[in-house]
Amino acid sequence: MNSTKFQKIEDVQISDVAKIWDALAPVRYHDIDSGNDRSYTEVLLPLLEEFSAKTSGSKLVDAGCGVGFGSKVAARYFKTVDAIDPSRASIALAETKNFAPNIRYLLSSAENFSNEHNGYDALISSMVLMDCPDSKGFLKACHGLVKPGGKMIFTLCHPFFWPRYWGFEKYSWFKYGSEVAIQSNFRTSSTGLSKSNTIYFHRPLSTYIAELTGLGVKSINIREISGISVKSKVLNRYPRYLTIEVEK
Repeated sequence: MNSTKFQKIEDVQISDVAKIWDALAPVRYHDIDSGNDRSYTEVLLPLLEEFSAKTSGSKLVDAGCGVGFGSKVAARYFKTVDAIDPSRASIALAETKNFAPNIRYLLSSAENFSNEHNGYDALISSMVLMDCPDSKGFLKACHGLVKPGGKMIFTLCHPFFWPRYWGFEKYSWFKYGSEVAIQSNFRTSSTGLSKSNTIYFHRPLSTYIAELTGLGVKSINIREISGISVKSKVLNRYPRYLTIEVEK
């Protein structure tokens, strides 16, 4: 992992992130559909299915649906699923490749979508928080989308261990307790390094907890999740992902 080059960047907007995921959309679809991204298919998707099965209901929203694999899993347990993403290319692929009659794929950020929609029984958001330029605004939007008593799950890279796993903890500009936007090549433990860039927003775990607590949620439950086995025996000792389950 340490061969990857990292760069601290400033002033990132949602539109910048959307453009990056427009470029990555076909890469992500292929990696997941082929089963090459084993962390996604063997770790993250089962977590979304577990959550959807235990909170099944009428309406679910997928905030940051990407190319739609999580939406399609959730659609097995909910009558309707609204799947939103600001990446036009991701939505286009999701509509054609992960179609289901009870899913609506919609081009929108969560922040904009929450201005006109609410009342969902549940929300899923997989590997999105660390892609958000404004996590506080994103979480506020998600909170507004679900009804009182509604359930939410967020999966994300573990902010304490990811800097070591990816290899950017060695840079002088990195401090665990400070937020920083980092640009590098996209990669997964299964598929290796991509030619496409990605932007990762590092924030300490306490930031997410404080932002959720500030919304007045009823409960927050955090689970540390191991990824698939990698070559490094040291890295295999640590969890690489988190789930944050929230009740409004």
